[in-house]
Amino acid sequence: MKQALVVGAVVAGYSLVEAVVLLSVLLPGPHQGFAEWAQLFIIPSGAVLMSFLANGSDRWSQRALLILVGFLGAPVFVTLLLTAGALLDGVAIVSRALFFTLLALVLGAFFFALYVCIRAIRRKTIRLNTASRMAELQAGVLPLELQWRKRGALAASWIPSTTVLIVFLFLFQLWGIFTHIAKPSSGKLPGYNVPTPATWIVLDVEPQRGNGESWVTGLAFESTPATIKSFATGNAPLADWNFGTDPYGLTDVLRSRRHIPRDDEINGQRFFNVGGEVLTCREYWPSYLFRPERAEPALAFTSCSGKGRFYANFYGQRSSLPTFYSMLNSIKATRG
Repeated sequence: MKQALVVGAVVAGYSLVEAVVLLSVLLPGPHQGFAEWAQLFIIPSGAVLMSFLANGSDRWSQRALLILVGFLGAPVFVTLLLTAGALLDGVAIVSRALFFTLLALVLGAFFFALYVCIRAIRRKTIRLNTASRMAELQAGVLPLELQWRKRGALAASWIPSTTVLIVFLFLFQLWGIFTHIAKPSSGKLPGYNVPTPATWIVLDVEPQRGNGESWVTGLAFESTPATIKSFATGNAPLADWNFGTDPYGLTDVLRSRRHIPRDDEINGQRFFNVGGEVLTCREYWPSYLFRPERAEPALAFTSCSGKGRFYANFYGQRSSLPTFYSMLNSIKATRG
């Protein structure tokens, strides 16, 4: 029983590391190439680990070698097949009949060699596992212990799939958490502290330029039955949000041109106290879009600005709009 729990814990830890490495690809930076190349080590090492946990330490090095040969052999076979196809491409120009004849021979040789290699690896694996079982029985390992190890390995084999399912179901939330970890100061602008929700994705951050301009942009996602239904119909229920500060010395006329929609587009407005200043949020519908007949469309467009330098915008699924307003209502003024 104890050994089965150890097997499950080790595989769970491995699956967690793999999930973190894969999710790190979503974050921009030089580590993306490392995460991709790391799969060449993580995937075969995971197979070696499962083999070790399921079959014990006896002859594990030989089993590990077989796994590595099988893992590295696949890209080698594919590379050889593509190389042969590129060489045959020139033959097709000379004679189509010769091309198809050689293609049949190449494919036949390829699949025959693949069959021979798989059969040899399988037979070798069976012999190694049988020898390991006999060695364990001769060493006095109880059948009950072997049974628990087998049960643990069987249960642990479901952990990676379960981890993938969890990551898929909460992909946008996990993506948002990762971006906040990578950019911890995303909500800190000169003069304002914006409490961005931890599950909202941060895409771009410009803390402060020399002229006082700054901004943060990202994506919002709310997990509701309606948003899950949107995924099922092929529509990603996301919203684009951004907030920032205008450059120093920007006149009210220029500021209004940047953030205030036309009067015939505005449907309503709300007011918020941001750092002692009144921020007006205007809900509108762009004139270039067809407006649905229902009173409250699924999409929402909001532009927020005031007499100060702070502004905010929201475009996308209406389900995330209440959280956007709650974020604005929680902004604190800071020095800077």
